[in-house]
Amino acid sequence: MFISYYRSPVGEITLAAEGDALVGAWIEGQRYFVHNTGQDRALDREAGTLARSSEWLDRYFAGEAPSPAELKLAPKGSDFARGVWRRLCGIPYGETVTYGALAK
Repeated sequence: MFISYYRSPVGEITLAAEGDALVGAWIEGQRYFVHNTGQDRALDREAGTLARSSEWLDRYFAGEAPSPAELKLAPKGSDFARGVWRRLCGIPYGETVTYGALAK
């Protein structure tokens, strides 16, 4: 697993990649932080997947509304968690959805 750090308006985001897929993105201090995974990690700011992910985030925070489909996503988590994350990718840029509405 390779990681890099991205400074964002919401705080530092740790990005993790395996091969050509982004497997995680954590805002510093959140409960399920990459440093708690127990996996070996190597810092690599130049890895193609991590560089593409950082560029995507640049566009996202600039208001350009990039599509999640532009990145190969392979998040690590339970079947339930991956299902929730798939639904989150369907929320249009700039819109919000409550947990209750997402659950329905």
